[in-house]
Amino acid sequence: MKRVVGIGIDNYKAYIVPRTLAMPNGENVLLYGENGSGKSSLYKAIRYFLSSSVGAGQFETNKFSGRNDGWIKLTYVDIDNATHSPIAGSEHVYVASTEPNETTTSEPFIRLSHRVSGFLDYTQLLRAYFVKGGRPDLFELVIDLISEHIPVKEGMGVPFKKEMTDFLKEIRGSYHRSDWAYTRGKNRFDSWKLVFVALMRQLDTLLSHFMTNYFADMKMRIKLAVPTPQLKDDGYIRNASVDAHIYVDVEHYGQVMTDYNVTLNEARLSAIAICLYLASLKLKADNIESKILYLDDVFLGLDLGNRKPILDIILNEFTDYQLFISTYDRSWYVQAKEILADRGGWMFYELYEGTTENAAGQVIANPIVIKDNSFFERACAFLNDNEHPDYPAAANYLRKAFEELLQKHFFESAVREEQCEMIPVFKLTQLVDACRNFVRQLPAYTYSLANLEKAMTELKNTLHPLLHPLSHYAPDVPVYKAEVVKAIRLYQQISDELQQADFENHCRVFQEKGINGRLELKGASGWKYVYSVKLLSHLYLIDDNAGSRSISNVECRVINIEETMPGMSTKNHQVTENSRLAQTMKYDSLQGCHSQLVSFLARNEHKTDTITTSLEDCFSFPDASNTQQTIKNAVATFAW
Repeated sequence: MKRVVGIGIDNYKAYIVPRTLAMPNGENVLLYGENGSGKSSLYKAIRYFLSSSVGAGQFETNKFSGRNDGWIKLTYVDIDNATHSPIAGSEHVYVASTEPNETTTSEPFIRLSHRVSGFLDYTQLLRAYFVKGGRPDLFELVIDLISEHIPVKEGMGVPFKKEMTDFLKEIRGSYHRSDWAYTRGKNRFDSWKLVFVALMRQLDTLLSHFMTNYFADMKMRIKLAVPTPQLKDDGYIRNASVDAHIYVDVEHYGQVMTDYNVTLNEARLSAIAICLYLASLKLKADNIESKILYLDDVFLGLDLGNRKPILDIILNEFTDYQLFISTYDRSWYVQAKEILADRGGWMFYELYEGTTENAAGQVIANPIVIKDNSFFERACAFLNDNEHPDYPAAANYLRKAFEELLQKHFFESAVREEQCEMIPVFKLTQLVDACRNFVRQLPAYTYSLANLEKAMTELKNTLHPLLHPLSHYAPDVPVYKAEVVKAIRLYQQISDELQQADFENHCRVFQEKGINGRLELKGASGWKYVYSVKLLSHLYLIDDNAGSRSISNVECRVINIEETMPGMSTKNHQVTENSRLAQTMKYDSLQGCHSQLVSFLARNEHKTDTITTSLEDCFSFPDASNTQQTIKNAVATFAW
């Protein structure tokens, strides 16, 4: 298998001067580009590079450069199938140039790549659902999509569309129907027809698979309606043509919609169009060394909820393709980057519109290509720059790195404010305090939290002398490299500790903040105290994934007391929030609440005959039906 590890462009469309992108290990690429930044020019450059292998297309130099020379260079490398890593020494640069004698794209693997690679932009999607007519006929569109496909498995050895063109040419060139040329052309049509029917059956299966498994929420069933093709000539051989049709029948909420192109909304139309294109691409041969799938702004017609399924399709169904995704939607780029960064094997680039002077001294647009490193990588770069180290810049990016790390990798409920809104990242002190308090709440499980708590305390102490002042104008604050290095190591430590803690899999909110629990204490002589206890923060449940569950500490206070003595009516004592008693009856944990109240009754009320019960048996919370469930039962039945 071969992968692209480098792309270079000079004087092609928007790229007036050389620009490069590097993917050292053959990574996939997610790219953000504002309008006019050269995003679409990059898409067209790679497409032209592949098509130049078969002599198709024309090199389009920048109209303002004043130059006639230009090139597109792709660097390929062989990938070890076992390690998925580049094989040392296998790197080779291929060139598509304005000069034919300098073009080296005629290699067989590039020609094959041209035939099976896919390039889809937003304008192409419009062809799928802006087809005129009450029942859109997609025959021409689908034929174009699979035109380069050679259906070897079905017994055809030439590209599918070329075979159709060739047998029609042969038939039209014959003099009468008894000619050998007509007979041969007719036989070729019959063979082509069988292949066409087989391919449409496969395409229908793939399209249905994509829509059913990835867009189930759209409540649509998709089926291709494909009548058997006929050869028609209206009595004149020279007018011979293929009478073939491809329709998409859409069943939506049980109703068949033949005019889907004027009935469905843009999100559903986009989903059908993209899935049709991807299904057509999947028909093509699999045993090809290099396959590229480039999607340029194809997500625009979809809302955020329906963009993720398309991303899932290409990640799950096109694993043997090198993927390029570009968009000018910044919010979608950020969202997709978060998804893809966790998977690994992706590079991230940003394109912006810059300026340069051409040979005539005119100031013209020129793309700026920036590798989108993480905040932490940028901090390290500014710290370790041998010629121009910038410690304030390093500290500034490091602050952003901590903000991102804590909000993305701590347990989500721990980084929310009183109103359940996410703590804004610019409130880093509040964010650190919330994370540190969360760690302090939790009991030890398979992972000891001591090191993480210590690191969070150290981060708290680092904020005011280093990260806060170096992110603002503070001319009197000294900057020491050692302090930035220490903060860098602290970031790495907290990142490692969070990976080991794995809160996402080990922790759940057991009872939400504000819930009132019930603590019931009884005596052998018949007395009973029932305490209503309000949770002042979330109560968490920890599962060590080895069969053991435990609850966290939680700040709480008693808000009401019911006192029942033998032979006497029940007395009710409300504990108001600002009373002296409320401060006395405030606790750091449910266990502390339980043990201190048992001790208080024995010491002050002389209730020494308390029936000993564990916290898990005498403390309860209301379930969904408002029935009290003891902690023991609630923990055992909690749905993870």
